[in-house]
Amino acid sequence: MNSLKRELIRKYRDREGIIGVILHENPYPNDALVNGFPYQALIVTDQPAVNPATSYHYIKEGTRLQERWISFRDLNLVWRLKADKELILFITRGEIIMDRDMSMEGWKNELMEFSKAIKDRMLLVEFSNFFTRYLMSKDYFVKNQLLDAYSCLVEALTHWAKIVIIEQNSDIYSGIWEQVKKHNAGVHKLYEELVLSDETLIQRVQLVMLACEFSIVTKMEGCCSMLLDVLSSRKEPWSALEILDHPELSDLDIDIPMLLGVLAKKALIQEVQVEVGEVKGEYEIKYIR
Repeated sequence: MNSLKRELIRKYRDREGIIGVILHENPYPNDALVNGFPYQALIVTDQPAVNPATSYHYIKEGTRLQERWISFRDLNLVWRLKADKELILFITRGEIIMDRDMSMEGWKNELMEFSKAIKDRMLLVEFSNFFTRYLMSKDYFVKNQLLDAYSCLVEALTHWAKIVIIEQNSDIYSGIWEQVKKHNAGVHKLYEELVLSDETLIQRVQLVMLACEFSIVTKMEGCCSMLLDVLSSRKEPWSALEILDHPELSDLDIDIPMLLGVLAKKALIQEVQVEVGEVKGEYEIKYIR
């Protein structure tokens, strides 16, 4: 691996536009389901136009290497959104072998501190996913589509488990259920009850749905603190469009209308009817906290 490091440094240290190189050793290089590259290099550039999907595969002295290119801007975006698991692993587990102006190491250390802002974003995303999968499971259950209800409930529990891990400032990309077993044995037990119990499928689904519903109510305010903070940031009520376009929320993959509806139902926010000037008797629903 040392010779590979030296070769990558030699190759890119004088290349214009290259900020740094992160080298990651693939823990599953021989698995038939992965790409079979024992080493993966992430080339970070200051060129914003580079396609984040740019990837090169080659062999050097018998060593297979996957090389992926990304701009520093897109790397920051991926980290904020937690949208690309492979890149997240590059960042968290990879070694910075080249750092032209020493900015990469400081940037990585800052990210790994797991700031409150990052934690709040992750909790909001996972809660939205948790709630969405629970609602889907409930809908399938009412329609007597038990296997679909079960499948959605497994996903809901996984998002609940991620919430547990995030609350502990731990890494959701380092295996979920062993961590959950340590931090919240109750959630781990529910997962076992759902997938391993000898009870009938309908009994297992009903039990876990009840537990999910209770958890959603109790965790709602804490997990939605980022959205609630936005709504509290001014005295005037917010339209749904304004909330959707807010810079702290617009790039998150969450169901904001659904969240607004349940937050209002649980009296954590208020709905305000504002008359639309051009149409008599028509009111726009806005939200305030």
